[in-house]
Amino acid sequence: AAVRGLTDPAARFTAVGRAYLAFGLGNPELFDLMFRATELDRDDPALARAHRESFSILGDIASETAEGSTGNSTDVSLLAWAAAHGLVLLVQGGALQSLTGLTTPDETDAVAHHLTDTFTTLVQPPH
Repeated sequence: AAVRGLTDPAARFTAVGRAYLAFGLGNPELFDLMFRATELDRDDPALARAHRESFSILGDIASETAEGSTGNSTDVSLLAWAAAHGLVLLVQGGALQSLTGLTTPDETDAVAHHLTDTFTTLVQPPH
């Protein structure tokens, strides 16, 4: 849904990152539960399928965004996921705010979105 109507690959990539960030920050308990190893049955075929399908969305968009760059789309996808996931955790734990001196949720959101945009810029091939 985050990329509906967007045709530019970089805009699509950024939109997915921002949606992940918004979900993680807006639903901290569910976000935590989704990745809590003690609650996951890694042998559940439905879970494995859902994981692959959700990652393939990111993979397709990363492939469009990084086309022509030196990295492959799987690497870009994994790095994007790690960056977005880590950013959610840094904001949730207050580390981003502490390090940067951010004092309001609006300031924190603005910096988190800026970092998401910056990641997209970094993975695009040089022109």
